[in-house]
Amino acid sequence: MPVDPKFSRQIIESLPETERGSRLRELEQALTSRLSEHQYDWNTYWQQAQRIVEELRGLGHDLWSHDYDGQRRHLWGWDYMKPDGAGLLQIQFDFEGTVDAFWRSEDPQLGVLRHDS
Repeated sequence: MPVDPKFSRQIIESLPETERGSRLRELEQALTSRLSEHQYDWNTYWQQAQRIVEELRGLGHDLWSHDYDGQRRHLWGWDYMKPDGAGLLQIQFDFEGTVDAFWRSEDPQLGVLRHDS
């Protein structure tokens, strides 16, 4: 099932900060659930994660690979080479079971080693 259009860049950017946080938690839950069936198949998991990135791009999000640890975590975020018009969504896929979505203006930290590391 494709990423729901309620997670489009235009919609999320238009939400007040408090609602945006809730929407990002919904996105995390939806993507974590979607990927859960692939949590034991490394190749399929990362293929599905790439498919999700493409779907989010199709919904207007500016996503580029920012950091990858080669095994467990892959972080995607804005095109830092084109800061004008760059997107604010950052999304981290963790093969051990979770997806973390955050808004750059609220949590600008880059890298796959984040808060829970």
